[in-house]
Amino acid sequence: MIKKRLKNGLIYYETKAWETSLIGGCGICDHCSCRPSEGYLVPSLNHWICPDCFKEWCGYAKRYPEDDWFESGYIRFYEQRIPFSVDCDR
Repeated sequence: MIKKRLKNGLIYYETKAWETSLIGGCGICDHCSCRPSEGYLVPSLNHWICPDCFKEWCGYAKRYPEDDWFESGYIRFYEQRIPFSVDCDR
């Protein structure tokens, strides 16, 4: 799992589908129900999203500072259960 940040400040993780099993998932996109081998874990939504749905979501995603507590809680949850690295280039 690789931790990254969108330009608007929202955090996301590039993950393999099998990594979602470490947090109780099964690698199915929460938006379209497909089963890709890789996808994106989005703490602000608590969703795992396939590449196509993630690209669409990025087009309209907006950060709301009042939701930071929610995002932070899921960030802690994910990072305690899935080994990760940080992509410093983004």
